[in-house]
Amino acid sequence: MLGFSLNNWAAIITPQLPSRTVKATKNVSRPRKVTTCYADKFKLLSYLAAVGLPVLTVTTPALAAQDDKVYVGAECRQLDPNPDLQDPSRNRTVLDTNGAMFNISKDDQTWICPIVRDESSEQPEFARITTLENGQKRVDCTFEVRDLQGLNPGSASPDSRVQTIISATPLKIVVLYSYGSGDPDVLSSASDHGYYFFRCLVPGRGPDAANVPSGVVTYIVTEQN
Repeated sequence: MLGFSLNNWAAIITPQLPSRTVKATKNVSRPRKVTTCYADKFKLLSYLAAVGLPVLTVTTPALAAQDDKVYVGAECRQLDPNPDLQDPSRNRTVLDTNGAMFNISKDDQTWICPIVRDESSEQPEFARITTLENGQKRVDCTFEVRDLQGLNPGSASPDSRVQTIISATPLKIVVLYSYGSGDPDVLSSASDHGYYFFRCLVPGRGPDAANVPSGVVTYIVTEQN
């Protein structure tokens, strides 16, 4: 057992036309005139469909002005884990049922948290990563950029840190680190067809196993669109 809990963490109805019973008549000398109210209703529906569909087509792109992508912390991966299988405590991680990933070893670990770039010629304009910390050492994440050859590295440090204490005993702190919130150009060094990711130094629990493990809960990146 880990000794901690992380469970505090999200017809088309066809119009029913009224039935009408037509009484039998005698000696009808000419065809009865068909009532047009139902036909008018269907004409109106057809008109609305013809007018409404183009409106949806026009307005849909406007709703997608920002391209936000949200990830769970479980997508992060440990960088260069200790190959010594005789000491697995150095590279132990755990995933919780809410999608977060935590370092439950004694030592610090470096993680890579991947980001999908689907606008290969546009620039990221905002990023945020949410971590869980125990007050001993902070999770240290940088936003990293590389070109299509994996060269010309660029990075950005967070410009905002907002924390919320969700438990005093044991101490659990949820921290939101933001990037590009003050300057929209801080993340603009990504070349066409390059890529980006978070690199995080996640502290271990230390000698006290009662400490809440640190890790990444979720992260988000907004691309220009």
